Amino acid sequence: MDYCNGVQGFINFTTSIPRNFSDGGIRCPCRKCKNLKFLHQDVVMMHILTKEFMEDYLCWYTHKELFVAPYSCWPVILTVYNMPPWMCMRLEFMFLSIVIPGSSSPGRNIDVCLQPLIDELT
Repeated sequence: MDYCNGVQGFINFTTSIPRNFSDGGIRCPCRKCKNLKFLHQDVVMMHILTKEFMEDYLCWYTHKELFVAPYSCWPVILTVYNMPPWMCMRLEFMFLSIVIPGSSSPGRNIDVCLQPLIDELT
């Protein structure tokens, strides 16, 4: 039920801004259409309910959401492993060492982000 309410909220938001319309329709962010097709709002709602939103659609940039670029942070947490297993995963033995900012995960370039931390610890 929450998903249906969220979809209805999305439709209400996109239809409340006149510049989102083109030829009487709004962009459809379902997995099939991927914001490329302009469809009637009822069709868009049915697409989203049956096909779901396209992957990684966290920011409604195409529908004129207030902030344009998604942003994320990637925490690097150190933990002590020379203790019994039930202790090393406790919060008091986990340390936030760095936070890697960016619009996406560092992926294969994580070694570049971690190099200052490695230099500090050696």
